[in-house]
Amino acid sequence: MKQSKSLQSIIYKNFLRASLIPILVIELTLIILYFAINTYISSHNLETLLNRAKNNLSEISKKEAKIIDQELEKIMMLSSVIQKEHEMFFKNPNGFGYPNGQPILKTAQNGVLYKENKIGSSIYVSSKTEITQEKLEKFTKSEFMDITFKNVVDENKNIVAAYFNSYDNFNRLYPFIDDVATQYGEHIHMEDFNFYYLADKKHNPLKKPVWTGAYLDPAGNGWMASCIVPIYKDDFLEGVTGLDITIDSFIKEILNLDLPWNAKAFLIEEDSHVLAMPQSIEKIIGLQVKKEEYGDKAITKTVDQKDELNIIKNPNVSTELKNFIKNENSLEIVDINSRKYMITKKTIPSTNWKLFIIADENEILKDIYALKELSNKVGYFAIALMIIFYILFFIYLLNSSKKLADKITNPIINLTNFLKNIGTKKELSHKNLDAGISEIDFIANFTSGIQKINTEVYKTNQELEDLNKNLEDRVKEEINRNREKEAILIQESKMAAMGEMIGSILHQWKQPLNYINLSVSSISTRLQLNIDVEKDEMIKISDKIIYQINHLSNTMNDFRDFFKPTNEKEFDLKQPIYDAQKLLKSIYEKENIQLEIKLHNDPKCFGYPNELTQVFINIFNNARDVILENKIEQKKIFVEISEKENMALVKVTDCGGGISEDILDKLFDPYFSTKGDKGTGIGLYMSSMIVNKSKGKLSVKNTTKDIDGKKYKGAQFILTFPSKENT
Repeated sequence: MKQSKSLQSIIYKNFLRASLIPILVIELTLIILYFAINTYISSHNLETLLNRAKNNLSEISKKEAKIIDQELEKIMMLSSVIQKEHEMFFKNPNGFGYPNGQPILKTAQNGVLYKENKIGSSIYVSSKTEITQEKLEKFTKSEFMDITFKNVVDENKNIVAAYFNSYDNFNRLYPFIDDVATQYGEHIHMEDFNFYYLADKKHNPLKKPVWTGAYLDPAGNGWMASCIVPIYKDDFLEGVTGLDITIDSFIKEILNLDLPWNAKAFLIEEDSHVLAMPQSIEKIIGLQVKKEEYGDKAITKTVDQKDELNIIKNPNVSTELKNFIKNENSLEIVDINSRKYMITKKTIPSTNWKLFIIADENEILKDIYALKELSNKVGYFAIALMIIFYILFFIYLLNSSKKLADKITNPIINLTNFLKNIGTKKELSHKNLDAGISEIDFIANFTSGIQKINTEVYKTNQELEDLNKNLEDRVKEEINRNREKEAILIQESKMAAMGEMIGSILHQWKQPLNYINLSVSSISTRLQLNIDVEKDEMIKISDKIIYQINHLSNTMNDFRDFFKPTNEKEFDLKQPIYDAQKLLKSIYEKENIQLEIKLHNDPKCFGYPNELTQVFINIFNNARDVILENKIEQKKIFVEISEKENMALVKVTDCGGGISEDILDKLFDPYFSTKGDKGTGIGLYMSSMIVNKSKGKLSVKNTTKDIDGKKYKGAQFILTFPSKENT
């Protein structure tokens, strides 16, 4: 039956529901729309800004690459001018004077020839160079080179040094190096350096300006790159003239760009070695540009950058960045250490160096993110205000709905209480029935007529109370009678079982008593005939008699225990089955009936084991009677004990032909018997009661049993009990 609710709670809840839900749905819809629109606008703005950023960064990259190329082109043009000037010098060295006066050349302790007067360029001649008069004139008259060197270096902020290196290991370098003999060491072989051999015929057959990669400067200016030109006299390479740019100055003057979104630029060589890279970029891509320093040791060969500075070969650089460097794309968004960066790539035509500009995507989109965050904050603020509003509105509705419910229901409650009391009192109170609600007041006007009905109902109730008292006594009396009948039924069942047991006792006692009688008679006869009986023989006969007496006593104890009632306790389910088998053993052996017990599990139960022994005796005896009555060839009764899903299960199956389907449902009814006048009809009824008392269930069905390839129809009694773990 559906549980009824009070009118007050119905009005109260429905008023709240009708008031709150529509407003809540509307507010939630508006909030969802707000955030959905905000997300859509933000996504659209992000996409638009990214596209603009790509275009802008691409244009910036193109512009900066052009600027760098122009700067490098200027240096290359200056190199070309110097090349022509120096080739003119070697064609006619006597045609040039001394702009800083004639240089003073001296030999250092290590055998190096150097310039003592510190004006213009320094001079270094290897200790292994053979000094001839012709060479001395070349060394001194090359002073004219200082005019151009000084103008180029002083006027161009990107150029830090200008130099000339000859095939005979002569070096002129501006600005002046104070201790050049120590700086270079006693010998330096110019042709071993990239700033020399990259200009020879093999590497530069066109005799044009070329750029070196990054190398460590022997003059002590750190890491640099040089624009070099070959100086030929006719077809002989007299030497190489070069203009140096240091990596640090290149970063400072060219790559230190004021780019939007805090973007940074870096340069790599054609072979992917880092040429110039700010520290901020090193941290991003995981490449630490540690340039090798030689300290006070003289540099006698080209010191190139190591593979650690090769972006493609360095294992710390992300695969996406390496792929971008190798492919032909000029712009990509690359994932570096789980962070997205927009990177552009442009090639510097004059050197084939590659300029990269990298910008953090978060920096590009930070204004959009900030706007989105502000919009979200506005939304969260609106949600907070809505929650506060709803709390206050809920409190208001709570009070309003309670007042409304009380106003409607209190008069109805009073009227209901008035009607409930009809028949309980002689006079009923009319107070609080004036509700001020026309419909309720209309009903209340009938209270005078109801008062008369109340008087009659009150009298009737009194009479019913008297009748109920008598009825209770009659019910108790009937219950007591049923209990007496039930006790009689139990006693009848016990007596019927006792009859079976007495027969079994007599059968089991017969053989032991016969043996005792024969043994005693034998001894008595021998004594009467004065036949000596040996002591050992007397002991053996005595022991056998005692054994038979003990057997009689144990049999009696078994049957006595069977009739003794037990309290509820834990027991092995197999025990009452084995007890029943033991009590019926002699009778079944006499009638050649086999009782086969198969134990799949050994479950424990909680109940009354002695009473269950009686149940199994009843079932076994019924099976025996059917087998004997129907003269069944296979005189077998099968018992299976198992446990499944916390339930103990016993199946007792016979081969007696089964039970008619018409009477299966009546088999456990009291006084119903399939044996006619021979049966009492209480055995299975009492068995069912005992099983139920142990929280179990007894049922029966027809089944077939396959024995030696032949099928036998029979009845199967099924007993189920909760196992110990499930009780």
